[in-house]
Amino acid sequence: MSGIQLKIEQDDRKIRATLTQLIALGRNPAPAMEDLAVIGENTTRERFSTQLDPQGHRWKKSIRVQISGGKTLTKDGHLGDSITHTSSSKFSAWGTNMIYAAIHQNGGVIKPKNASSLRFRLAGGAFVSTKEVNMPKREFLGISHSDELDMLDALQARVNGVISHAS
Repeated sequence: MSGIQLKIEQDDRKIRATLTQLIALGRNPAPAMEDLAVIGENTTRERFSTQLDPQGHRWKKSIRVQISGGKTLTKDGHLGDSITHTSSSKFSAWGTNMIYAAIHQNGGVIKPKNASSLRFRLAGGAFVSTKEVNMPKREFLGISHSDELDMLDALQARVNGVISHAS
């Protein structure tokens, strides 16, 4: 039989090892999920400094800030300091356990529970009595477009780390 026969052999051990590592990364994404949670916590904490919500809108200044200066939601720093994160191979989460966080995040109306009116002191020292207080929405939790890009970069870095480690 006449003709040409060509046989090419390739050592593909590195390729197979890299694919195995990528599969392992997919089976246990816990380190990548931790990366996402840390990014979420850090950008949430940063919002207390920038006073911007995840969409880039400035928070409405609080009455305290309007009267005496400073930053909204940062009088004592407890809310911003309470931001933490957690993660596993199935999720990334960040937030706060402060009971008053939801009213600041979502806004809403505060009414007295066991009295005819709310009574509190303003930053200037004057007392106020009122039937209700309308709290504006000041979102600090959420994912901005920039956060999303940072999270995608972190995931890409994990994949690139596997690939470059195999080289």
